[in-house]
Amino acid sequence: MSRFSLRWVLLASVLGAITIAFTGFAVYLDGVEQTNRLDDIDAELIRAGRSGGEPPPGRPGPEPNNETVDEELDTNPPVRLVLAQDGSLIASSGAPHAFKSVALVELASIGGFTTTSDPRLRALIARSAGGRVFVTAFPLDDFDSAVRRFRVALAAGGGVILAIVALVLWVITGFLSRPVVRMADVANRIAAGDLDTPIGPPSGTRETADLAVDLEQMVARLRGALDDSNRSREATELLIADMAHEIRTPLTALKGYSDLYAQGMLEESSDVDRAMSRIGSESERLSVLANALLQLAQEGTSDQQAELFDAVELAGEVAADLRAAYPEQDIEFRAGELGPLMVNGSRDQLHQAILNLGSNACHHNPQSKPIIMSAIRDADVGTVRISVADQGPGVDPADSDRIFLPFFRSDAARSRDGQHGAGLGLAIARQIAEQHQGALTVVPTPGGGATFVLTVAGASG
Repeated sequence: MSRFSLRWVLLASVLGAITIAFTGFAVYLDGVEQTNRLDDIDAELIRAGRSGGEPPPGRPGPEPNNETVDEELDTNPPVRLVLAQDGSLIASSGAPHAFKSVALVELASIGGFTTTSDPRLRALIARSAGGRVFVTAFPLDDFDSAVRRFRVALAAGGGVILAIVALVLWVITGFLSRPVVRMADVANRIAAGDLDTPIGPPSGTRETADLAVDLEQMVARLRGALDDSNRSREATELLIADMAHEIRTPLTALKGYSDLYAQGMLEESSDVDRAMSRIGSESERLSVLANALLQLAQEGTSDQQAELFDAVELAGEVAADLRAAYPEQDIEFRAGELGPLMVNGSRDQLHQAILNLGSNACHHNPQSKPIIMSAIRDADVGTVRISVADQGPGVDPADSDRIFLPFFRSDAARSRDGQHGAGLGLAIARQIAEQHQGALTVVPTPGGGATFVLTVAGASG
């Protein structure tokens, strides 16, 4: 659908409004000018009538100066007629007239001032006591000529005004519409997919400059959203690949043992028992993997009821569990302050998060060095901070964020020794921290190793 440009809409609207307003004003001036000129002619008619000796008209006028009047009337004599009451011509003097008999009858029937069309005259009709009708008239040729000149002057003046206004408006509308047209072109190119199109510096009026700034911010957010979408798609593709890799190993083992059994190659009962044991362990591994993936998929939701519990007590319980599960490791637990550190949330989920951090530390920490677990309160921000520090190989700073991604592993071979799980523990721990209005980060341990810091919102009061 074809539409007019902003520049032409502004030009047409303003020029149209000015044209209508000036036309109305010109019509008013034309009427005032004609009235004033007719008043002057009527005054001349009154003076001419008095000098001619007929009775004065209905409205009084100044006493004429006979010498001045006679001089003017000699140069521009009026038409003077004397009519009977029936309109018959009794006498005429002054300038010749071209009245027809019908027009004379009409003149005899009226009084005061009148304008005739054929001939074009302005007439003053007065009656005497004897019943005679005196007509004094001036031709309107000069009046009509003056009116035409005045209208031409109005039209010319209006044309000049409109030309000047149109020129000024053309410049102003160009200044106003140029930034809008430029941004419209930029928006069209962005809509076509060219998100790298530069917006350009803000220009024009305050509104168009603000529009340029807002458009720049909008495009920046759009670029960021597109980058996030691309990263999300890449992360999803990597997650699917990692899932396939993790699931393939136990499935391969299950298929292998089932094929051995189907082919009759498990002849001894001990072979069958060993195969069933491996099938059971791989099935359990698949179940754990499926539950972990389900928990990650339920991000932001939780069926656990919130409860008030002591984080120090919970962290101490996890430390005791880890000592039982990893008796070869030296696990120390330190409470940063006396008294409980109350948290309002899911005790079971937070237990799992701390346990995941502790298990990760036990898998990487050398047996000759201790693992330090601590729970303190950060009074400045009202959070509870639980840290787990190991003295293992540590985390490459380039992987400090990616380490919390599902299935992440720093080695390109993506190898697993079958004992350290599928790489979902840290991802689940971070998700639990975020569900408790907290966060999970990793920093280097002084002297070597990695310290995972879990922060959650403390209970008020």
